[in-house]
Amino acid sequence: MPRVAYDPEDYPYKDTGCSLAPSCLTCPYPRCRYDLHSGIRKMGAGILSGELVRLRAEGQSVDVLAQRFGVDRRTIYRRLRELREVAVK
Repeated sequence: MPRVAYDPEDYPYKDTGCSLAPSCLTCPYPRCRYDLHSGIRKMGAGILSGELVRLRAEGQSVDVLAQRFGVDRRTIYRRLRELREVAVK
């Protein structure tokens, strides 16, 4: 059976997004979570920090934040504590 070669713009790609954004084309993050070796955990170390602090300051619950970032509630608490400790230093 012959292989079909597509140009990237002609490939029948379905943009289903991920747990961070409903669509890759509308994702607010500069790097895709799937392009990083450790996925969301690697992103959480830097890219998501500002977003996490901002949403928490706006009153978002830890449950909502955990669901949005695709991590456990404990991860949100731990990351917020780490960010507070860095800000104090």
